Amino acid sequence: MCLTSPATVIRVDERGGICVVTVRSPDEGERVCITYVEGLLPGERVLVAGGAIVERADSSPEEDFSLASLLIEAFDATHLPGGTRT
Repeated sequence: MCLTSPATVIRVDERGGICVVTVRSPDEGERVCITYVEGLLPGERVLVAGGAIVERADSSPEEDFSLASLLIEAFDATHLPGGTRT
């Protein structure tokens, strides 16, 4: 199962010929990802899966974050021992 999470682009850099993007999400904080999406700019909303940006997000931040949080909580409740998030 692959779970995407919404994030906001903070910074776009190039390291060794590879485009890397710093993003911030409510569930995982700030992190660096590779990207499969060209032309990203700071402030854009994206979807991250497996440490890579897979697409731009079109809906509002409130909708994305609340939906992502609900999906993560539901997954954790059904897949983690005791149904608690670690």
